[in-house]
Amino acid sequence: VMLAGAALLAAGTLLGALAGVPALGWLLPLWALLGFGNGLVLTPTGRLLRAAAPPGEGPGLFAAQFALSHACWLLTYPLAGWLGAAHGTGAAFAVLGLLAAAGLALGAVVWPRIRAS
Repeated sequence: VMLAGAALLAAGTLLGALAGVPALGWLLPLWALLGFGNGLVLTPTGRLLRAAAPPGEGPGLFAAQFALSHACWLLTYPLAGWLGAAHGTGAAFAVLGLLAAAGLALGAVVWPRIRAS
């Protein structure tokens, strides 16, 4: 489910780069698609962390996940704003779409190894 959501996020963001988001009528369905993908990625996170946490280490694992996710947002939100202002929304969508695709690829490679161990 989480990898499917990440694929939706990467594809939707890259679609925004290709389409150039010419009007608000095109952007609203794209935002809905991205929101759906985001929900697929984030909703199972708590369950995944509980399953991966050794006894007594759940709070530390949740804190680490929270810190890592917010560090990523701390980098990508300003990046999106700067790219959009300096180079247009197409460039912002392209760079963030490539980052999302890289995250998806990393997750797809690492996830089976973690699950198998």
